[in-house]
Amino acid sequence: MLRNYIDALSLIHPRFKVSVVVDEADEAWTGPTGAVTAALLAGVMPPASEGATTAVLVAAGGESLERLVGAEGGVGGVLGSMKYSAEQVHVL
Repeated sequence: MLRNYIDALSLIHPRFKVSVVVDEADEAWTGPTGAVTAALLAGVMPPASEGATTAVLVAAGGESLERLVGAEGGVGGVLGSMKYSAEQVHVL
C-alpha cells in the first residue's frame, strides 16, 4: 500500500514528514480529524517560502481535494491561500 511506502520514506529521510488527516475516524485513531485548514497545516508543514525544497503531496478526492487545491489548473484553496505554488503541490 502507498501509505506503507510513504511512512518508510519518512524513516529514511528526516526532512520527509508525513501528516495524515482523516474526515472521520474510529476510537483507535490518534491523528487529526475533520476538514484540513490552514491553521492545521501551518502546524505540521514547512512554509511555502522554503521554495523548491518543499513539496506537498495531496491524497484526497472530491470536495476535500477542491478545498485543498481549488479548481483544476493552478493552486487555489487552502494551499493557495498559504502561498504554495503549482511547483510545490502534487496531487496523488
